[in-house]
Amino acid sequence: MIYRQFIVEHDGRRFCFYNAKNNRPGWNETINLAIRDIAVAMVNPALWTMTQGPRIPNGASFEVRDGAARSLGNAGERPQILQGNRILDTGDYAIDVTVTPASAGAADCGNVILARSTDRANHYYAGLGADGRSYKIGILEAGQDRPLAARDHLAPAGPGGRRHLTFELQGNDLRLLDGGQLVLSVADPTLRPARSYVGLQTSQGSGRAAFSSLRVRRLAAA
Repeated sequence: MIYRQFIVEHDGRRFCFYNAKNNRPGWNETINLAIRDIAVAMVNPALWTMTQGPRIPNGASFEVRDGAARSLGNAGERPQILQGNRILDTGDYAIDVTVTPASAGAADCGNVILARSTDRANHYYAGLGADGRSYKIGILEAGQDRPLAARDHLAPAGPGGRRHLTFELQGNDLRLLDGGQLVLSVADPTLRPARSYVGLQTSQGSGRAAFSSLRVRRLAAA
């Protein structure tokens, strides 16, 4: 809870004082100071909004830090979902994102890209399986999870376990690429909205994956 912002200019710089309440534990109120450093690259948090998904997590589940959206691992047994708040006026697009686990072999698998999302209960997903050894594509329809395709044996990951995933949706065709290589594809006609959102999800509530370098590209209609 951040409020009562007060900006002071001093020696050509702006300093922002603000009040905050935190739960560490109990509701404690503090006065804090924020200083903008123009040398630090910033992710615009206005492009993202936290959503609860079909099951409500306990507290915030993501933060934007060091150029990446990071799952906080505080959602118990529930998935952590971050939904973009820019609506896309096409159903045919590709989402590129780099996924980095907390550490090699960390139990924060089940990291997927969400697409053609119209509400909390309807979207496609594609990415890494929760077992840490597979790729998967599936659909959440009316709140019901239905796997569409899966494949074991992941391609080798990059430094730090990084994977450059791409989820392409073109007509009924759904394709997942890892490092530019096609690893999984399936056809499904269920979700074809004219306007939709994209998102990110760490399926394990205790996972601490990082998502960076996200880009959405329009594809020609199939």
